[in-house]
Formats: sequence, C-alpha cells, structure tokens
Amino acid sequence: MAFNDQRFTRHTLAFNSGRVTVDGPAFTNGPAIFSYASATDAIATVTAANYFASAVYDLAVGDIIIIEASDANGMYYVDAVNQTAGTVTVVTFGPVGSVGTANLQNGAVTAIKLASDAVETAKILNANVTLAKLASGIAPSHIVKYAGTSAYAGGGTSVAITVTGAAATDLVFAQIQASTNAVSVVKVVPTLNTVTVHFSADPGAATTVQYQVLRAAS
Repeated sequence: MAFNDQRFTRHTLAFNSGRVTVDGPAFTNGPAIFSYASATDAIATVTAANYFASAVYDLAVGDIIIIEASDANGMYYVDAVNQTAGTVTVVTFGPVGSVGTANLQNGAVTAIKLASDAVETAKILNANVTLAKLASGIAPSHIVKYAGTSAYAGGGTSVAITVTGAAATDLVFAQIQASTNAVSVVKVVPTLNTVTVHFSADPGAATTVQYQVLRAAS
C-alpha cells in the first residue's frame, strides 16, 4: 500500500516547531511531532525509505513520527530529507543510555538476533561448554580422566599404580612400554585411587607401564 495523507497528523502546532536550517548546517527550533496509522501496511513497509516522500515539504530532519502499523508500532525520527529529490528517510527512535541485562526478558535474545561470529571463546565462561551442548555426532560416551607413565622395578607379576581420583567404575587400559622380560598385560583392575596392572610373568627391572583411565561422560 502507499502513504495515506489522511492518516498523517501533525500534533505540534507551535510556530517555532519544526527544525529549519539557518546559515548552512545550523538548526533552529525544536522538532515537530507527527503520528501516522495504517491498518494495512506493516511496520517494515511504513518505515522503509521514501514511504513518507509525499510529506517531504512537511517534514524536517529530527521530526518525530509515532507510527501505528498493521503488525507493530513505534517511535521514529526523520533522519534525512531531500526536497529536491523528494526523498525522506526515518530511523527508529532509540532511548538514551544502554540496555542492561535486567531490562532483557528471559529468552528474548534469540539465535536469529546474533551474528554468526558473535559468540567468541573469550566470552564463554570457564567450564560452561557442557556435554548437553555438543551435537550427538561428537558427544563422547567416555572421556580420558587420567593418563600417565609409571616405572616398575620388577619382582612380581603385578604392580599397583597410584592414580588419585580413579574409581572402581572407570574403564582402564594399560600397555608395557619397556621391560626386561618379554611378558604381556593380562588384565587391568581399577579400584579407588589405584590402577593395578597384572602381567603374564615378572617383567623384570626397568619396566615402564603406560595407562589410561576413562570415565563415563554423562
């Protein structure tokens, strides 16, 4: 639809209202206030460039227009007027100051309002990327909770490695990195704060064992 002059009303009647240019860029007078209503045009249509072009001789930069559109309403001001070209631009009339967290409704900041690169690593609080936020394709069933290397001087067929924080419900894995005798790992048993590695025979002196402790991620 188009601008309807019958729905356009000037509310400021004082003679010194409506800004005028004096000697170049200097302005005098306060802004005039108008209202406009449309039962058919959406707010995006009404506030688009040159919708108010028919009122180019009535409006001045800084004038305020209270708009009631078919889907929303708001307050706007005239940002640019070119009477020669017959163009008028309006922009939203924003409040002075900043919008604090307390002024935002819960759930008001939606994904569509964020730029694709708006969330930066530095803006994420430590320990705030949770398992629930990971896609199912990359969410792990278990995580490596502890890992390390332990030396064993031999003399037996098992070695108890202290792993502070380990639990009996963890999954544990171990392998021989170096040994004097050719032996293999038979089993690995987790208990509280301990991982016990059992060998097929005495691995001998200068034995080194590598281990991993996995814990359920959920």
